[in-house]
Amino acid sequence: MVDFDKVLDRIGHFGRYQGLLYVMACFPILLNGMHFLAVVFVGDTPEHYCRVPGDVQPLNMDRIYDTDTWNNVMNQTIPREKSDDGNMVYSQCERYTTPGDNTSKQRCDDGWIYSKDQYESTVVMTWDLVCDRKWMSRLNQAIFMSGVMSGAVVFGNLADRFGRRKIFIVCMVGECLSGIVNAFLPNYAAWLLFRFLVGFTSNGSYVVAFSYVMEIVGATRRTICGIFVQMWFAGGIMLLSLLAYFIRDWQMLQLIMTLPTLIVIGYWWFLPESPRWLLAQGQNEEAGELISKYAEKNGVELEPGYINEAIELHGPTVMKSEDQHSHRSYGLLDLVRTPNLRKRTLNVCFNWFVNSLVYYGLSLNTSNLGGDDYVNSFTSGAVELPAYVVTVILMERIGRQKTLSGSMVVGGIGCFCTVAVPLSRKDLIPVRTTLAMLGKFGISISFAVIYNYTAELYPTVIRSVAVGVGSMSARIAGIIAPFAIMIGDLWNPLPLLIFGTMSLVAGGLALLLPDTMGKPLMQTIEEAEQLGKKTPTDEEDGKLDGVAATIS
Repeated sequence: MVDFDKVLDRIGHFGRYQGLLYVMACFPILLNGMHFLAVVFVGDTPEHYCRVPGDVQPLNMDRIYDTDTWNNVMNQTIPREKSDDGNMVYSQCERYTTPGDNTSKQRCDDGWIYSKDQYESTVVMTWDLVCDRKWMSRLNQAIFMSGVMSGAVVFGNLADRFGRRKIFIVCMVGECLSGIVNAFLPNYAAWLLFRFLVGFTSNGSYVVAFSYVMEIVGATRRTICGIFVQMWFAGGIMLLSLLAYFIRDWQMLQLIMTLPTLIVIGYWWFLPESPRWLLAQGQNEEAGELISKYAEKNGVELEPGYINEAIELHGPTVMKSEDQHSHRSYGLLDLVRTPNLRKRTLNVCFNWFVNSLVYYGLSLNTSNLGGDDYVNSFTSGAVELPAYVVTVILMERIGRQKTLSGSMVVGGIGCFCTVAVPLSRKDLIPVRTTLAMLGKFGISISFAVIYNYTAELYPTVIRSVAVGVGSMSARIAGIIAPFAIMIGDLWNPLPLLIFGTMSLVAGGLALLLPDTMGKPLMQTIEEAEQLGKKTPTDEEDGKLDGVAATIS
């Protein structure tokens, strides 16, 4: 197996050409950030009350808040009930059977009227996903995350088998088509099906793009490039918040989020395959041509015969492991086939699960923090940007393992502190929001680390499938997250207490993973199995250190 890191030492770890390819691969991740959190606005539930037959009520609630007319209409048609904070509010799911007669009540049987102060339309308003159908609105994000989970495994595996470039373009074509169709569907069931397909293809492109980025840059730039991939996702959340502020109709917002994928489909003619993947597949001639192109675009002159010499020197003839057979196919089972990799995979998957549960739990919960939804969502994305800068510094100074563990502990503490601030105290909303953003800050760091860390913990032959399986674990949590938030209907602090506890547990388990700081990307299963194991030399050094410490 050719040591591509040594080739990059010669042609540049992050030259002009790699920079161009990096931006091309990351642009779709900006779009993914919008799709992943679109439910915050597309699926939001505005204030609503039972529609009463006849002409007693206006067609909607727009522009008549806090007027005597509105209060009079509400008192005649809608009963009051006690809210979670003990205040008396108008019921959203019941009405008086006869207007003006408060002796008899019934469930809403003629639809609802919705406030249009914030939205012209959402999927909740379009299909009345409130009251007895409220669970269906939570199903929206769960179905999307089911697609995301499936896409991570399917496309991660396909990318390892057929190449990064082909599968990346397939994902983008699928994302474009399903996203456009999703804006024009006649019923909620069909909308959920295509929402699944959007998640399926968008996360496929994310997993493949991330592997691609990690493989085209050298060791000295891998950390910063891998982490800054997440900045594009955060940028997508911020862009979504701005677009949603100006576009209050969910169908138009869906179209605007999707149409830029047409640009990415054009990559077919410009984006080359990953040279590292080509070398891992034994396609040395094609890889050699790409290496020459990298060098030329980066302004590096290679000595005649350098590429052939590098391939021969580091080629498969020096390998004595099972991975020397370039024709062998690798897949899911290779993640758990050997003891060390098996334990590592279980730990990594649990960390992905907790990261996703807390990340999406906090992101989807922004409308429950109080204050302006658009500002909260934008801030939720913006807080990730400094988090990723801190991530790069910490990963290079204290390593991946300690950064992952420490940031998850910070995320857990942020969740616990948010619980301590009562939602009923309107004057403390800024404090509550700040503490929630502290939790988001910590979990953003750990989520960024786990992407980078996973790519470094596994060899080239199973790297995409490893990131894919980790991402699948995260998406299982993403499916659960909307329903975990619903637990707050029983007791408001419960979701944050669950998020905080799991963050602390995952932070402890992260300390059992081997650190990869300063190590080149592994190529073979054999290398990956040995990572973190103590060699006889290490054990002897440890004994000598112990003796020296005793003597001193």
